[in-house]
Amino acid sequence: MTLSVGSDFLGYETSYYSVRPRRGVGVKVVFTGADVTKDGVTTPQPRSIAPLFQLPRNSRFVRLIYLIRVSDADHNMALAAADRIETLEALTRQVKADPVNGCKTSGRAYCSWIPEGIAVRAER
Repeated sequence: MTLSVGSDFLGYETSYYSVRPRRGVGVKVVFTGADVTKDGVTTPQPRSIAPLFQLPRNSRFVRLIYLIRVSDADHNMALAAADRIETLEALTRQVKADPVNGCKTSGRAYCSWIPEGIAVRAER
């Protein structure tokens, strides 16, 4: 398979985050590094060009919601977080039931769409 990009393609970034336990209950997502690849050369970066996990301080539970439309290639991803698991479950149901209007941030819950052109992939 051969892939090609337009002449305006500059490169790409790979950012790394760790999910760590939060004191008491829940988790936090911590930036651990980034690499930018341009013209076949990869260079470490101190921060991400597009930081994704800037969550409110009261977020203790985090979930990626992956919504498939027609196929795996036609999808959206939302980042959801909440202070309680019950609040996260309710937010998840809301986003799945009404993706256009359901991804909303309130005092106890946070929701944001992953920008187009960016993929989030969980790894071990």
